[in-house]
Amino acid sequence: MKLSFRIGYHRYATDQAFAAHLAFVKANLDCIDEVALFVEFSHHGYWPLEMIRDSSTLLRQRLADYRALGIRSAGLNVLCTIGHLEESWDVLAQPPVPCMVGKDGRRSHSCLCPATTAFREYICEKYRLLATSQPDFIWVDDDFRITHHGLAGPCFCPECLKQFNQQNHRTFTRESLLAALDQEPDTAAAWQTFQRSLYTALAQDLRQAVHAVDPAIEMGLMTCIASSRNQEWFSALGAVRGRPGGGFYQDTVPLEAMQKGLATAAQLSNYPDQVRDRQYEHEDFPYQQLGKSTCMAMLEDCVSLVWGCNGIAFNSMYRQDNPRLLAGIRHNQAAWRELTRLNAGMENDGIWCNDRDVAFRLQEIGLPITFQRETAAAAVITGNPTLTRDEWRRMLSRAAFIDAPTLSGLQQLGLAELCGATVEKCWPNGTLEAFTDHPLNGPYAGWRRDVFVSFRPQFCSDAYTLKMAAGAQSLCELQNVLQQPLGSAMTACSNALGGRVVVSGYFFPHFLLYSEKRQQLLNVFDWLTQSRLPRLDLDHKIMPILRRCGSDLLLFLLNASFDASGEFEVQLRQSVTSLEQILPDGTRAALPFRQTDSGSIVHCPSLPPWQYCLLSNIPAGA
Repeated sequence: MKLSFRIGYHRYATDQAFAAHLAFVKANLDCIDEVALFVEFSHHGYWPLEMIRDSSTLLRQRLADYRALGIRSAGLNVLCTIGHLEESWDVLAQPPVPCMVGKDGRRSHSCLCPATTAFREYICEKYRLLATSQPDFIWVDDDFRITHHGLAGPCFCPECLKQFNQQNHRTFTRESLLAALDQEPDTAAAWQTFQRSLYTALAQDLRQAVHAVDPAIEMGLMTCIASSRNQEWFSALGAVRGRPGGGFYQDTVPLEAMQKGLATAAQLSNYPDQVRDRQYEHEDFPYQQLGKSTCMAMLEDCVSLVWGCNGIAFNSMYRQDNPRLLAGIRHNQAAWRELTRLNAGMENDGIWCNDRDVAFRLQEIGLPITFQRETAAAAVITGNPTLTRDEWRRMLSRAAFIDAPTLSGLQQLGLAELCGATVEKCWPNGTLEAFTDHPLNGPYAGWRRDVFVSFRPQFCSDAYTLKMAAGAQSLCELQNVLQQPLGSAMTACSNALGGRVVVSGYFFPHFLLYSEKRQQLLNVFDWLTQSRLPRLDLDHKIMPILRRCGSDLLLFLLNASFDASGEFEVQLRQSVTSLEQILPDGTRAALPFRQTDSGSIVHCPSLPPWQYCLLSNIPAGA
């Protein structure tokens, strides 16, 4: 496990500032494995090569000073390759190379077009100069992206239009291309391919520029969800480092730590195998000391390591050092290092969702999540995504939970017989669901859920009744506000492929935090997965992350509430001979458990608000 720190330009630019910073680093060497120096101090895309040449000389000395102090790895973070957005363009140097043009024809002042020869020559020389500072690595920051560059992104400048037209034998203007992107799927796909290929070629140029100076310099790429999907960028860049980023800049909404954990896991699932160094982006931008509590900072870092990162890149020391953060790291790092050791080779296990927000809502009620679709215990598919017929049949042959719009799409593909129902009627308002007396509803037959759909159009759409096929069973009935029955709203069936399928016409995943609905869904997913996943029946918000490798188990449990959880039990759904809690200092505490026919049940201690426990059946030192 690697603890890396991104150091702001102003911490090293002057000898006085650097001396004070270096004294802080020396006092905290036990918590600092690596440093990455920001090359720039603003998000503006263009920096004169004369400045970069001078900076490279200074950076070379600063990196040597860190190594002399005992820092094992010291490198650079290039904040601006393309440029992030419009910032400081009126006081910084004006770009002599073409800038991006937005959809509306406005030209960016700060973000550079990646398609021009002039830009390629400039940026390759910039990276070549930086490579002469003898860094161990160079990070390419997340402005290496197609979209979200302020005024622009992607670029619709004349050069981009010219190259796209030449490659596709078309004659688009900016206006006609924009119209075609909305109306012609083939053109939209070709435009996306063109944009991706621009960045692939750019990544290759950057790699060649750096490795022409020193082929031992490691390349790294910071990603967001969209950019992480472009595995060819990693290959072209020769990246052996990846840094999943985006979000949770302060802890005003604590649950966003878990949402960022899911975003991190999604990005990690896209990384190619060559990316061995996977550092979580701990974001404190814009560096408010009181923006994030130590409690939440330590939580988000642990979550990222459970999901599969093997390092943390702290973006926390831009203009000042951060002693409070270092104190928290010192208290927790032994557990983090043990966690990372145990986690090597493990994979997520749980429910796969095509919508990450749905995944978060299911994790809130106690279901573990995975981003490996092929090995998931069950799939939750909402919103009728575009999949091939073979992909649909494969998922429906296993375990699937789908909503009514998805069922409508499957009807058009002729696959409704595998779902046990068809969509009967759409009901736009004034509806609620009532549990039937089906065994999966336990003692809650007749209980009703009304999410008041008219109040929440951003979260709720239409409700649907379902026409059941022979052999299907009804779990919920749709009713109007007078509690008059309208038809079935949730069905379950086993199909001819051996799969199990549940259809919901009243899903509304933002509103699952009713105790009765939670219990029903836990029962439903037990049935779908044939009791494969751990289960917590405690009427409390405990959010799990599950990692497995064969019979080896890591289970993270967070009390995502401002109330203490009280003691609780977890059905592991596998037999263990020992189970221990990994404590912050890296030591372990044995937890009591008992054996049942369905596996071991462990007794867990009460968790204080926003605290977690980390359980493993892997012996210490194994």
